[in-house]
Amino acid sequence: MAETINIDDSYLKNAAKKLISDEVIDETYINDQSNINEKRLLREAISVYPVGGYGSKMDIIKKFEKKYRKNPIEHLLITNKMEDEFKIIKGDNERVVISSDTRSFILSLKDGITVHNHPPNYEDEINFTGRQTEIYGSFSLDDILTFIDDRIVEDRVVDAKYTYVMQEPKIGWDNWLGIYSNYKTDISDYREQKKEEIQEKIESIFNTYKINEDEYKQSDWIHGESTHGANLEVSKKFKIPYARYVFT
Repeated sequence: MAETINIDDSYLKNAAKKLISDEVIDETYINDQSNINEKRLLREAISVYPVGGYGSKMDIIKKFEKKYRKNPIEHLLITNKMEDEFKIIKGDNERVVISSDTRSFILSLKDGITVHNHPPNYEDEINFTGRQTEIYGSFSLDDILTFIDDRIVEDRVVDAKYTYVMQEPKIGWDNWLGIYSNYKTDISDYREQKKEEIQEKIESIFNTYKINEDEYKQSDWIHGESTHGANLEVSKKFKIPYARYVFT
């Protein structure tokens, strides 16, 4: 008989959610590599270095992430490893629009690093119902493709709970683009496929463990975890370093 999770027992619910993450994401990430040497090479290819990314050691980025992590408006910080040049661009509650001047600034930077927040927006912004939109969470497809187009060394996204980090491939952008020249279509199709697969697995486990939860909260949580899981799959498939860290 399937285990029933009491909706009022937050400890059991959180344990069940962790189980969902472990079964759907972590095991997919680790255990589908049967050859030990291939697994080691893959880990090296997709590991973020240093732990937490370059931005985790940079004052300007640490201050930005702390300030804007829960901000209802999306903001973008553009800087470099030396922290001697930077711009902060204010967007709206869904996106930051990149002007031609801002794009030129990004492309002019050596070792460019960008970070933006994904706002905890609400379906009802007047009454603040607490319904988070799908923009909350890990990198969107547009985020990933822009990161590649701009040849960024490190791209970062923050929300209230996590920091997501994506870095330039270990082989460098020029070599990587020589291998994955059709990356826009390939990443788009592969990511969509994997996200759908992971969503179905998560929903199945929700049903198995009979987690009765508010429809909107469940939908948002599934979106967040499946987006992260799909990005892990993109990381493995296309050898792009990626990681998610709990904000502390």
